[in-house]
Amino acid sequence: MQSSPVEKFDIHSYKLERDALLHARFRKVVDALKMILDAGNLLSIPSSFGKDSSLTLTAALTAHVECMANPNSPVTKETPFIVVHVDTLVETVVMAMYSAYAMKALREYCQEQGINLELHHVTPPLHEQFASLFIGARKLPSTPSLNADCSVIWKVSGSENVQKQLIKKYGVNRIVSCLGSRDDESSSRAASITKFDNRISVETLLERNSSGINTFAPIVDWSTSDVFDCLLRAGEQASIVPAAGFEIPAF
Repeated sequence: MQSSPVEKFDIHSYKLERDALLHARFRKVVDALKMILDAGNLLSIPSSFGKDSSLTLTAALTAHVECMANPNSPVTKETPFIVVHVDTLVETVVMAMYSAYAMKALREYCQEQGINLELHHVTPPLHEQFASLFIGARKLPSTPSLNADCSVIWKVSGSENVQKQLIKKYGVNRIVSCLGSRDDESSSRAASITKFDNRISVETLLERNSSGINTFAPIVDWSTSDVFDCLLRAGEQASIVPAAGFEIPAF
């Protein structure tokens, strides 16, 4: 019998398996974040509203809502849900518009759910903005062969200022910064994850009680395709509607 040149497979079974796998992975992230919240910590989510930070933010929101519904959890309607968005003011028009849309949607979702949203929208001060630095001849353009200090000026400095405010307000040991860092992104990101010990389990994070803001990367082992496929299944108007029982919420 001659074999067919066309490979056949059951698309419905494949989709169901994919729905189940992504839902299980998403639930694992949510459960880890719930452990952090139930231990009396606060989640701080640095978000650019790109794919990785959006998935991390979605999981953190889900964990926060579920903890609020649990009478045995210390999370209440007064518990702050902290999101930090650093706006460099030099993003593409499309990304700037989407970030504004995402922040509006986030505010509305948190209001509907009764979440005490603490959203920090950080921008560089006037003297460190693009026009002041380059048109004002205060800085040479950055190139790969020179340095990448624009990231420090426009992103890191603003983020560090917010961290200092959060430490002063809530205490240094109570905040856990949840990053969207992944091994699959790039060799430099993977090296950064190793350097800052972001691969640790949530149990280790809770046990070590180190000084300073702890960091946790809940999707560190996710692939790029997993991130995109999960986001496509998220929300009431999902682009790919998951099978019943495998729904993924979204703001």
